[in-house]
Amino acid sequence: MQIGVVSVGLTGFSASYQVAIEISDVNFLDGKKGTFEITVKVRQRHLVGTPEGNPPDDLGKDWLLRPEGAPTFNVRLEPVPGKSKYLRGIHRYKPGEGIHQAATEDWKYLD
Repeated sequence: MQIGVVSVGLTGFSASYQVAIEISDVNFLDGKKGTFEITVKVRQRHLVGTPEGNPPDDLGKDWLLRPEGAPTFNVRLEPVPGKSKYLRGIHRYKPGEGIHQAATEDWKYLD
């Protein structure tokens, strides 16, 4: 289980959520670069502060509010040169034919 904050920024909508995710699988892609892919499932999500604007109708806002309906998705991460304990990567969620979400993620290890 991992706990952190996710910030959502879209045209006309922004919000931050405290989240708890479960990592169910890890696949190492490149041992030399340290690149790997994790499969995650959102287990808890709580709004932090007040959102600005309204989410688009096709955002899947039901699972923004109720994470039990959130999809499982993959996040590909790799170390950032010159930054200790810091990972950057992407995730894409494709429920059908097109990409529904595409995001860059920054992960920082906190002691």
